[in-house]
Amino acid sequence: MINIAVIGAGIIGLSTAVNIQNRLPNATVTVIADKFEKDTTSYGAGGLIRPTYRHIKGDKVVLKRWCNASWEYFSGLSKGGRSSESGVFHLGGYVVSEQEQNDELCDSTVLNVRELSEEEKRRKGFNQAHSYFFSTLGISPPKYLTFLMKEFREKGGTVIFQTVVSLKEFVGKYDIVVTCCGLRAKELLNDDGIFPVQGHTVRVFAPWLKQWYMNTDTDTYLIPHKFTFNTSVIILSILSKFTFYTSVSLHLILRFNGEVVLGGCRKKGDYSLDIDEDLCNDIMRRCEELCPEIKGAKVVRNWVGLRPTREPVRIEKELKNFDGKKLKVVHNYGHGANGISLSWGTAVDAAQLVYDWANDMQFTSKL
Repeated sequence: MINIAVIGAGIIGLSTAVNIQNRLPNATVTVIADKFEKDTTSYGAGGLIRPTYRHIKGDKVVLKRWCNASWEYFSGLSKGGRSSESGVFHLGGYVVSEQEQNDELCDSTVLNVRELSEEEKRRKGFNQAHSYFFSTLGISPPKYLTFLMKEFREKGGTVIFQTVVSLKEFVGKYDIVVTCCGLRAKELLNDDGIFPVQGHTVRVFAPWLKQWYMNTDTDTYLIPHKFTFNTSVIILSILSKFTFYTSVSLHLILRFNGEVVLGGCRKKGDYSLDIDEDLCNDIMRRCEELCPEIKGAKVVRNWVGLRPTREPVRIEKELKNFDGKKLKVVHNYGHGANGISLSWGTAVDAAQLVYDWANDMQFTSKL
């Protein structure tokens, strides 16, 4: 039986681990990390699927394939009755800018992109040169992380809390190691190409906001989070105690949980995890200018995180040598600001690389 370790328990790491289990159901897969759930960068992400070539560097054909694969997976969760469990939902919203937004990656991923008429702009109060509306997918990262971990464990995966100092630790213990370690790649893999892009968000309670808003000129956005609530479960649980009912009308109602994520900023090379109160106040100001409806919303919490960015994202195999002993490694890190949009697509490719390594090992052993 092949023994595989995945370093990292953010959305990239857990997505990769689950995909490896799908490709190699008989393998033993272990996730090793020292940060889980709320301690990961993934936890605080805005969670809106809106990939753009502006913030992702690399082969455009490959990037589009990754984003489309992620969309198909997330859309399947939403349409397949797992929206409430996974935290994935459909959401419409607006982009405003002084510049024309003509991004093939975004347009080929999301749904129903259209530019607003002058009358629509007037009614919404947008005064920028260009305004657009489209539908996309939103993901609630806290819920989605829990969902991925549950999937991983139900498929037989195990988890170890450990700070990895060197890949040398895995020689002789694991057949294949997958690095989904984000910024830790700098020290673990001597990769000087990885760097942080610091981001701040402010979460407010504003249940009246039903659509997302974004100004690409100022990197400002508002993203409401919602979940699915199946009223039929409540109805049936109550009525099952009685014998007089003959039929029940079943229906699904989408409800917002009230939290709206406000952002943002992109501070390249800044490693600080200290919350900048002045920046948070500036985010509030910009969001109120973009969407006056948000004025008066109560602040729930401020958050700061570091987006692990590499140009391009690193997805490849590598055979490492430690004192003459070989270690098969697959890399999957550096997704930056579009981590969720790329996550499932890159995980599929990383799992394929692991599958290729495993096939080589099995072929060699038969010889």
